[in-house]
Amino acid sequence: MTGQLVAWRQGKSNLVKAMDFAQAVVVESHQYWLPEEPIPRWPFRLDADSKHAPSAFVFDFVHHDVRYEYGFCLDDAAIREEWLYYWPRGKRSTLFERHGMALDFGPSLTGQKATIAELVRENSLFLSAAAANNHPQLRSVAAWFSSWRRISAGGVYHAWAVFDVESAGPHGQRHAGLDVAVARADRAGIRCAISHPCFELWVILHFRLHTAHLSNERARAKPVGRGGAARTAGHRRRGR
Repeated sequence: MTGQLVAWRQGKSNLVKAMDFAQAVVVESHQYWLPEEPIPRWPFRLDADSKHAPSAFVFDFVHHDVRYEYGFCLDDAAIREEWLYYWPRGKRSTLFERHGMALDFGPSLTGQKATIAELVRENSLFLSAAAANNHPQLRSVAAWFSSWRRISAGGVYHAWAVFDVESAGPHGQRHAGLDVAVARADRAGIRCAISHPCFELWVILHFRLHTAHLSNERARAKPVGRGGAARTAGHRRRGR
């Protein structure tokens, strides 16, 4: 439905809210957040341990025909991790990685990166600082986030389709017709947010680490205990 936000479950609505927050961190954290201000995040409310656990955001996207992966991890006080990878010729290359206030740069990242690193605060993203200081490579990546139009009380400015895609098998085969559907949505001006594997897995990961393939049926039947919030960001990196 062009011109409307499409969300079929409450969980999908929360996903869009999380994406909206991540966009604000990229676009605003360096220029508009004060150094002494806490980070205005909203942790997962159904688990008491998550209130103090970091929140992780990861985006895997194509920009100017090149695949990128950008992510960051933060808590109420500071950015704990941040990273940017890309695949310029089909092979992953590191642009930068951040751990606390320590930044490591890959050979592909040029420009005044060290100078910009000196300007980064504990509660601001390096990508946000780079865009604000007109870094040519990173400004383009940040522009992908700033190009989103937010939903306001006055109306809807962009269409999103948010849906699950469960892999056809345990080795991550792509769903039949997915590429065609995403291409059609793109031609119609509709952005897609795809959750895979099944959405229920993300709920389970709030309580325990799960590394094997999980079908919808097994996820619904799986008991969820209180083993603590899973470190999904760490699991993601080990699996890549």
